[in-house]
Amino acid sequence: MFRDPFLKLTLKQVCLILALIVGCRVTRCYLIIPVMLMGLYYAFSNQRGKALIFYMLVPFLSIINPMVLPKTSVFSAPTRIGMMLMTIGLFLAANRSVGKQRLPFGWLFAFVLCAILSSAQGYFPMISYFKIINYVFFILGIYYGTKNINHRPGDVELVRANFFAFSIIIIAGSIATLPFPSIAYYVTARHVISKAGVAAAEEFLQYRDQNLFCGITIHSQFLAPMLSCIAGWLICDMLYIEKKFEKIHLALIAVIPPMLYATRSRIGFFSFGVMLIMVYFYCMPRIRLRSDIKGRINVGFICLLFMIVAAMGIAQVRDQSISKWLRKTNDIVDDQRSLTEALTSSRQGAIEANMRDFRRAPLLGTGFQVIERHRQLYDAGYISLFSAPIEKGILPLMVLGETGVLGASVFAVFLIVFYFSCVQHRYYATLSLFTVLLSTNMAESTFFSPSGGGGIYWMMTVVGGFIVDMMVGRMRQA
Repeated sequence: MFRDPFLKLTLKQVCLILALIVGCRVTRCYLIIPVMLMGLYYAFSNQRGKALIFYMLVPFLSIINPMVLPKTSVFSAPTRIGMMLMTIGLFLAANRSVGKQRLPFGWLFAFVLCAILSSAQGYFPMISYFKIINYVFFILGIYYGTKNINHRPGDVELVRANFFAFSIIIIAGSIATLPFPSIAYYVTARHVISKAGVAAAEEFLQYRDQNLFCGITIHSQFLAPMLSCIAGWLICDMLYIEKKFEKIHLALIAVIPPMLYATRSRIGFFSFGVMLIMVYFYCMPRIRLRSDIKGRINVGFICLLFMIVAAMGIAQVRDQSISKWLRKTNDIVDDQRSLTEALTSSRQGAIEANMRDFRRAPLLGTGFQVIERHRQLYDAGYISLFSAPIEKGILPLMVLGETGVLGASVFAVFLIVFYFSCVQHRYYATLSLFTVLLSTNMAESTFFSPSGGGGIYWMMTVVGGFIVDMMVGRMRQA
């Protein structure tokens, strides 16, 4: 199997990433400093493929389970500064290249201008401005890192192998944590320990159906959307580039649905469904495949849906597992709440908070990525200007509450222009995977959070889709 040059390159990338994780753990994250220096060297020397890989390593490492890779205080500053400097290097290198292959981000920067205006009179302008700077550098890094990258075929192939390595490590690494419940169910263990102690956590972890599977990632709500993004990228890579069924692709894709179920993440399954719809109904008609392969894909798609529905039906009949899963409770009968209330209750507070922010400032909103309590938390020393987490849930309402009608209108224009530009340039994989990214933001909004899970979601979908489209473009020209 590894006679294939691409698989050899992928295996090499897997080994290098695993060595980096082990090295960072052994050195208490001090290894990240020379890693960032290497990324800077590649960025400023116009080795864009290698620079982009180092750029992607930061958000990838940031979501690794703390039981696997503890993040010490050394991790944050070098990675943040390193990514900003790499963006400058990628900018200088990309401006020397010619061509029109670039991601249509123009109106996204127009939205950023609206966010700057909104934040001036928002809850906490300084936090908003630091987050805007962080986000702008991140998006510029993606933009200049991928700009005209198809003119260097070796770079495209290297980045593609890196995405495949990410997929293997996330899926195989998460499966490898199953014999170690304190790692695989880190979120649940930490919660139970804080409430009832270590002994109670050990007893609780014996009942796997009650736990939130996070695998090798930091949280089940990071793993679930990540799996949907990975599944979408693997399918696009297999159909657009390989143009045939590949065993390793199919093996990785096959284990994703049960892993999604184990995370107990409803948004994970929603985004997975969106991914299947986009791939089957949008990508498939636009892929040049032999009729026999398309027929096998149609049969495979129907079989997959049948197996998922059958498994859900069996689980529901056996012990009402699906009802428990949807309600996020182990009570078979819940007379206090309807199913609709159970599905929306966990996001109701975020919905109300976003609408309250919108009503306070309908035109401009209350500031980019801040909440009213941030001022109080900052004065108490619980947060800093560089680290102020939020949980706002639903992306459209978050945009409306933070930037008002003005920002929401510009953001809607960005989405429309992005989709039309992708269609015009035949960036079909990019468009499809970007839709998956948006779907993951319908309950766990990470669109503007590159330092959290949003960074790796952006990479896996937008950058990953763009790399697929660039390879398809080269194949079309050949």
